[in-house]
This record gives sequence, C-alpha cells and structure tokens, in this order.
Amino acid sequence: MIGQHIWHIKVRRIGQAEAEIAEIQLDRRRAPVHGEVIDVSVKRTGIRTKIVAFNTSTSGSTSTYAIEAVEEDEGNLPGHREGDEDDF
Repeated sequence: MIGQHIWHIKVRRIGQAEAEIAEIQLDRRRAPVHGEVIDVSVKRTGIRTKIVAFNTSTSGSTSTYAIEAVEEDEGNLPGHREGDEDDF
C-alpha cells in the first residue's frame, strides 16, 4: 500500500526493566509524534502508552519508525492506587 508506514514499537511497562514488543491500534499512514499518547497491545493486553522517542528510515514513499514508548499511568505518581471502599 502506497504511503503505508511501518511502526515497530517497544514499550517499557510500569515496574518492568525490559521493553516489550507492542502492536499498534491505530491508523499508521501518518508519522508518529513525540509525546503522543497511543493505545497498543502487548501480549493481547491493551495498554495506553506515550511515545518518548523514535528513529525514522525512509525508502521511497514508505517510512519505517522504530518507536520507544512508556506505559501511561494516567498522570498518577508511581505506586499510586485508587482508593476503594475498604479505605473509607
């Protein structure tokens, strides 16, 4: 497909030292944007991530992006958890 870009994504999940390969859940006809929040799937689990870096290589009309992303914690500090009824 002309103009179809290839995204290779590695995600560092919260609490894990090693990055994992992820599958993208969006239209890849455009270039990624630094700081963009995207939904990906890691081992069939959907997670929300933020793009922190990427490298580009271009061949003709197709670009390949090696993307590094980190799991989003929805703005919470590390170790944060939502209170439940037992906390009150």
